[in-house]
Amino acid sequence: MLAATTLLIGSSAWWPGNRGTVPIPETAAARPPATGGMNAIEAPEVVGSDPTLFHLDVADLRGWSSVAWSSGRNGHEELVAETSEGGEVRIELSRDPQTLAQRGGVTGSAMVWGNTAETTDYGDRHMVRWQPAPGLWAQVRSGVDAADALRIAESVRLDRVFRCAVPFRLVGFEATTLVKCATHFTVLYARGSPKPTVLPIALGPWGEVWLSIGGDPQTEYQVAMTQAQVAASGMPAQRITRVPARMTPPPSPAKAGWEVPAGEATAYVWGFGAPDEAVMTALVGAIRPVDDVLDMESWPTGPFG
Repeated sequence: MLAATTLLIGSSAWWPGNRGTVPIPETAAARPPATGGMNAIEAPEVVGSDPTLFHLDVADLRGWSSVAWSSGRNGHEELVAETSEGGEVRIELSRDPQTLAQRGGVTGSAMVWGNTAETTDYGDRHMVRWQPAPGLWAQVRSGVDAADALRIAESVRLDRVFRCAVPFRLVGFEATTLVKCATHFTVLYARGSPKPTVLPIALGPWGEVWLSIGGDPQTEYQVAMTQAQVAASGMPAQRITRVPARMTPPPSPAKAGWEVPAGEATAYVWGFGAPDEAVMTALVGAIRPVDDVLDMESWPTGPFG
């Protein structure tokens, strides 16, 4: 058994402000698999505390092409979306305003469902920050305009809890070593319909987990899975604990990498900082993809076990 691993996961939900509630349009389709537990409005302390849960979501996905949920153990969760025009929307939820993305000076104010919000406009960044509940801060950043940032802020939801779903398990590792978990989705539109449907993303990682093993805060390991059968990297194939794998050139800033074929998908192990070769190969040998990587409902409730 390797040293403890720390997992951070985000949860999605909406919050009913002090004046009414956010309408739930028919366009709000599938999200990560829902689960039980206290939501962020009921218990703000749950935000960024359980590495297997997301507490942040939005009701309106129009104009977005992809959405990614993530969370860490530092009381912070995040939702990042890419717009159809290639811009980025970033929504943060935190128990400490110091962990939110930096902003310029406050330039104005607005109301977000009955709560006073601070607005900031500088360059191509338009930000809205408010407190949806005591001890909880939310922030939206949009590259479109101030009205878009406010519209997104008004659609934030904090009333549900979702689990971080990844299509694999890491056998023999402890959940205490996991420091972050992320789930990625693509937004699809039916032909002739403006209503978006959210599905596991096809181009890019479905899910990824970040682990801290060995007590070195400068070294982290990432295990990710993508729906793609990649071409061989040219490196010789090996079998590690009966798992076929090959070393692969890592993307910057990673220092080492392995790829593991998994049927219709490919798993990757990346090492950052000063990765230990023994830990890298142990992670490769621990990967167990689910039987049907296309069936998200079959994905495990957590990546360990």
